[in-house]
Amino acid sequence: MLVELFTGAQCPPCVAADVAFDAAMKTYKSSEVVFLQYHLHIPGPDALTNAETVARGTFYDVETTPSVFIDGKASETGLGGNRVHVKERYESLREMLDEAVEKKAGGSIKLSVTRKGDKIDVSAAVADLSKFGEKVKLRFALIEDVVRYPGFNRQRLHHHVVRALPGGADGVAMEKEAGTYKASVDVSEVRKKLDKYLTNYAAKEAPFQVPGKPMDMKKLKVVAFVQNDDSKEVYQAAQIDVPEAKKEDKKEETKDKDEKKDKDEKKEKKEDKKDKD
Repeated sequence: MLVELFTGAQCPPCVAADVAFDAAMKTYKSSEVVFLQYHLHIPGPDALTNAETVARGTFYDVETTPSVFIDGKASETGLGGNRVHVKERYESLREMLDEAVEKKAGGSIKLSVTRKGDKIDVSAAVADLSKFGEKVKLRFALIEDVVRYPGFNRQRLHHHVVRALPGGADGVAMEKEAGTYKASVDVSEVRKKLDKYLTNYAAKEAPFQVPGKPMDMKKLKVVAFVQNDDSKEVYQAAQIDVPEAKKEDKKEETKDKDEKKDKDEKKEKKEDKKDKD
């Protein structure tokens, strides 16, 4: 089962939903329920937002935060409020999740992941899909376990924050009942992409009230889920931890980048010399 929370660090009534979300994460096993947290610029600029979380918000026509979707279905029970409402909101969320957990999944996903330096490769073996076709999509999400970012609502810690959707927000069509699908993501490239997005947003849309661009990218996880884009129903979701980068991999990666930089500089010098001649 998949829980998707759309929230905002500048959103006061998102606090109750955020804390209820965090508590529910501790209540259920990741094999039972997978949790994703998307940040949006609602009601103000949020440094945990990115282009792909905005794309997911558009996919669901999200106009307000907090908004919660359980297996693709919008929660009819509002989870917004401040800290005094947390217990009530958590109990409401528990009630919805307990009911949804009892439903039979529409497929299975088995994930495997490898990492070398900043390069992460993930493989998803999808099987037993109850429905498949061009409108049934497999999507991957790279999430950070916990991010410290004290926004206007003073919620300092944010969990399972979506940092990227490897393979794109549109996903890949499940044309068959079963198959193995792969995706790759480079953590250093994700950082660059996030930095560029936030810089452009601040320059063209609105400045950030809270300074800083939090992107430690530690304790990463990969989530895969299969969803019907017409009905929005999520058939199955799975989660796996990403290994931390090994020191030797980082050294090798730095060496490769330095060698590439040297080659590029030599190439530029040769081209400059030809131009002068």
